[in-house]
Amino acid sequence: MENQSKIENVIIVHLESLNEDILWKECETGVLKNIKYLKDTGTYYANYYSTATSTIMAMSDFMFGDRMACETSASLQDFCLQDKKNLFTILEELGFQNFVYMYPEFRGADLINANKIFKGSKKFSCANRYEEFLQGIGETISQNDRFCMYVYDWTSLNVNEYIKNPDITLEKLCVMRYRHIDETVGFLLDALQKSNKLSNTLLVLFGDHGDELYAGGFHYGFTHAIEPLYSVIKILFAL
Repeated sequence: MENQSKIENVIIVHLESLNEDILWKECETGVLKNIKYLKDTGTYYANYYSTATSTIMAMSDFMFGDRMACETSASLQDFCLQDKKNLFTILEELGFQNFVYMYPEFRGADLINANKIFKGSKKFSCANRYEEFLQGIGETISQNDRFCMYVYDWTSLNVNEYIKNPDITLEKLCVMRYRHIDETVGFLLDALQKSNKLSNTLLVLFGDHGDELYAGGFHYGFTHAIEPLYSVIKILFAL
């Protein structure tokens, strides 16, 4: 807390479906070296749990600081945020410019709801290409104004090409899913270092929910929103 006055920028990294079991296993193999570095050098909350059963729900919980927007709505496609202040609104009053970068592209109801959740953002970008995603992040970091940036790389959910392949083991699948996210975190660290902003930027890493690690029979074991299992609710939170 003694360095709080030195913080000029905030980057929030949304870690899709990364639970504690996967984190520890992949950190040992070196796959998540950048995430491990931040966990080891920052403040790590070992008993952080999530009640969110969807990405949109986790985004809403984080940005509004409560569970009232999504959890009490009739459906995830139709929820009302009314006049609630979100994190961006508060930071804007403190002189921050707010940015959202997502990859791959959000569509349909998810895109509509994400726009509701991240109201107050100067730029809301859902990139079709990874290069476009990184370019936007790099440009924001290199600017002179104070900024808060929400980064969401959800490539870990692109598993359809793998889950039916008998040659892909669980271990290989985990590596394929999460290595890309760690590369994005590595890009953030490099960009901050090159812009001399690493020391005055607060990085917040949080998991939205866990995953059942393909151990169940439902949907080839790929599910993270059905039962409150330990592997689903025990996730990462680090500053």
